[in-house]
Amino acid sequence: MKYDVEKFCADLKTVLAANMNAKLLQIDAEKADAITLKPVDANAYFFQELNGNTANYDPYVLYSIEDMGSTGLGPVTVERPVVHFVVVLADTGQDATGIAARMLRYQRALKEIFEEHWAENGNGIKLEISSMVPVQFSLMNSANPFRAIGVAVTGQLG
Repeated sequence: MKYDVEKFCADLKTVLAANMNAKLLQIDAEKADAITLKPVDANAYFFQELNGNTANYDPYVLYSIEDMGSTGLGPVTVERPVVHFVVVLADTGQDATGIAARMLRYQRALKEIFEEHWAENGNGIKLEISSMVPVQFSLMNSANPFRAIGVAVTGQLG
């Protein structure tokens, strides 16, 4: 079976889901302060689109293909998909200082997981990881404001 972008995205999600909650616990233990990171439910990973199910989770992970650069050279086309992994969590407004720290810690978890497992996918593709800035995020089916932060993961296929 040919290793393609679909399988690449699925492999990245598998690595993240298998390691996310353990990494969050590790960061909580290291920081040992009043800020606690909520675990990500195994069903709270959404590919390419949001739907009504996201309202059931806080936090959740949205991942999507953001760019699909490719270069054709004779019979071989090399693809460089950029996949964004974004953690979205509710901002209840009850801990003004904690939300910023929490966001950065979720981003750290994403970054460290992909760094630690940078060659663990079905084809041994080496990953490039870059951080994204935190943003406010709105959902149509919720009155709560949300925050989002993440990383971009790039691989070269072909």
